[in-house]
Amino acid sequence: MIKTLPAKAKEIVKHKRTGKIYASKAAFDAVSRESGGRNINKPEVLENIKNRLSSDNTPFGHPIPDASEEQEIDEAFEAIQNEKEAREKEIKKLSAIIKANPDSSYNIRKQINKILKTEPDKEKRAALKIKLWKDHALKKEEKLLGFNEWNS
Repeated sequence: MIKTLPAKAKEIVKHKRTGKIYASKAAFDAVSRESGGRNINKPEVLENIKNRLSSDNTPFGHPIPDASEEQEIDEAFEAIQNEKEAREKEIKKLSAIIKANPDSSYNIRKQINKILKTEPDKEKRAALKIKLWKDHALKKEEKLLGFNEWNS
């Protein structure tokens, strides 16, 4: 007669790739993929992506706007762009006025630089530059009127 030893059968689950052994099927399932390892088809993938992107917890940190919110954002950006263009036009207009004014510092600087190009010596050029700017400043002071003169 053959003796039998009392033993209890125990379910052991071994992972195919890693070789890690789990005490039970429940322990293995707790760390395995949701799909159970089966491949999902294209419609399921698309549905999962739509659900993920339409929720508040998107990979971008905020929900993706719907069509009405997109329209509001487009209008806001368009208003910003229009304001930017209007300011650029105003700046161009002011630049043209400055360039047209013979006493503007822009034109005086151009005149001074033109005169300075004729002087080859650096020290003389520096002295000449200082003199020309001082002359320009004196001319400007002569043209300025006091408040009482201006007001009368």
